[in-house]
Order: sequence, then C-alpha cells, then structure tokens
Amino acid sequence: MIAVLGAGGWGTALAVHLVRTGHDARLWGRDAALIGDLRARRANAVYLPDITFPPRLKVTADLAGFWQRHYPGIRRELQRRYPRHAWPEDGRTATPPEPKPRRSQ
Repeated sequence: MIAVLGAGGWGTALAVHLVRTGHDARLWGRDAALIGDLRARRANAVYLPDITFPPRLKVTADLAGFWQRHYPGIRRELQRRYPRHAWPEDGRTATPPEPKPRRSQ
C-alpha cells in the first residue's frame, strides 16, 4: 500500500496514477471539507476537475487512523526491504535518527 500525503494537484495526480497502474494507494488530505468533496465527486474539482478517481482510490482526512490501521503493514514491508534501518513501532511518535558523520575523502 502506498500513502500519498497531500490532496493537492500533484498528490491527487500521483494517487490516481498509482491506482490506475495497479497499486493499492490511499490519498490523505488535511482539509476534511475538501476530502468530503473528493469522496462525493470522485474527483478533485479544485485541481483536476476532469480526472475521475478510479473506484479503488480511497481518500481520507484521518491521518491518525491511517497510521493506526496501515502503518503496521507498511512497517513489515519496510523491514523486509530495508532490514538495516530501524523502523519504529509507532510512526506517529517516531523521531528522526541522528545523522551519521561523513567520512573524509
């Protein structure tokens, strides 16, 4: 599953493209009223009015719920692909790692 954070023109276009090419994607936006409109119209009337959302595209304004429902699966996939990285139990409270010092050349 791919999370697209930001329901502006670019985020909407990316999410639509991902679903059309066979990926499972979710589109998140911070404005609950806009998300309600996206769900009702199945299009982003503000930025891409002529692009109808594929039926499988889900949109949400509930970022906390998104993290709670989907992060565990995303974390498992990231751990499988990138085992040397630390993936926090709860992505909502994670802090970025300290940068490693660069080696002199």
